[in-house]
Order: sequence, then C-alpha cells, then structure tokens
Amino acid sequence: MDYTIFNELSAREPAKNKNTAKNWMRILLKTCKEAGQLGFKQLITREDFFQTLIAKQYSILD
Repeated sequence: MDYTIFNELSAREPAKNKNTAKNWMRILLKTCKEAGQLGFKQLITREDFFQTLIAKQYSILD
C-alpha cells in the first residue's frame, strides 16, 4: 500500500481553541510518520485541505 486517505468527516467540527487544534496536528503528524514506517508514501487529501479551519481563525496551513 502506498497511500493513506484523510477522511475529512473525522474533522467536521473545529477545535474549541488553538491549543487543541495544534495537538490534533501533532497527532496527525505522528500518525503520518508511523504510516510512513509501514510503507505508506503519501497522504491523500481534498484539494482545499490546507485551508480547512481546525479552530476559530486557525487553518491547517497556519
């Protein structure tokens, strides 16, 4: 298997605050690193993934 698909349905509700959102990103990065060790090479996302608001006025790109 070469890719992992991000299911945006699991992130429908933004975090209550920026600290929680940052923690979510840490978990996502850890998951991606672990998937990479298992042979996954790519995370498949929607085209607008980086603009996704994960907390009020805080996107994944931030």
